Amino acid sequence: MASGDPMGQLRSIMDRIAPSPFEFHENEVVEVPAAPRRPQLLTVRVDLGGSEPPIWRRLELRGDLRLDRVHDHLQAAMGWTNSHLHRFSAPNTDVHQGNYFVTEFDIDEGDAGTPETDVRLDQVLRTEGEFINYEYDFGDGWTHKLVVESIRNATENHPERAASTGRAPGRLRTSEVSTSGTTLRPRCGRSTARANCRRSSRTIGNGYQRTPIRTPSMSTR
Repeated sequence: MASGDPMGQLRSIMDRIAPSPFEFHENEVVEVPAAPRRPQLLTVRVDLGGSEPPIWRRLELRGDLRLDRVHDHLQAAMGWTNSHLHRFSAPNTDVHQGNYFVTEFDIDEGDAGTPETDVRLDQVLRTEGEFINYEYDFGDGWTHKLVVESIRNATENHPERAASTGRAPGRLRTSEVSTSGTTLRPRCGRSTARANCRRSSRTIGNGYQRTPIRTPSMSTR
C-alpha cells in the first residue's frame, strides 16, 4: 500500500478492527451509449419498494430528458417534497450493488463518476423491460424501480411528462397529469442547506406513514 494513500490506510485499519463481509466499492464512470437520433417517448412504470398495498405510477416521459430533470418529474409524480438527497443507479443494476450517476451534491463531496446532468433517459433505458433504480432520502431509503413498458417515437409537441396514472396515497393532483409548465422546487445541491437535505422523514407523499402505509382514498385514473 502506498504511504500517500490515506483512504487505503484507513480501510486497512478498519478491516483489522472489524472485518466487513462487504467489499468496498469505489464509484466509477458509467458508460452509456449514444443518444438516439430521434427523440423517443417512454412509458415507464415506477414502483415504490416495500410498499403495501403497492404504490406505483405509470409515466410517459420524453427520452431526451436529462436524469436530473427525470428526478424533478419523479418528485412531482410521487408526491415527494424534494427536501432530501437522491441517486440514480446504473441501468439494470440493484440499488447499492454497483455504480451510480453523481449529483451536484456528490460532486461537491468529491465523488467520482458520471454526472446525471450529462445523461439522457433514452441512453439508460433503450428497450422494453430495461430498468433503472432511483433512491430518495438516504435516511429512510425510499427506492423506486423504473421499468420500461413501451417505447415509441416522440413528436416536438410531446410534453416532458405527458401522463401520470397509478396508485398512491390520496388523489392524483391536476398538476401531476401534465407538467410541461409546472414550477418545481429547487433540487438539493449548492443552493439548498445540506442539513435540510440530510434530514430524515417517516412519511410518504401527503403524510401517510410508511409502515403500514394507509391509503383510504385511492385513485387510479
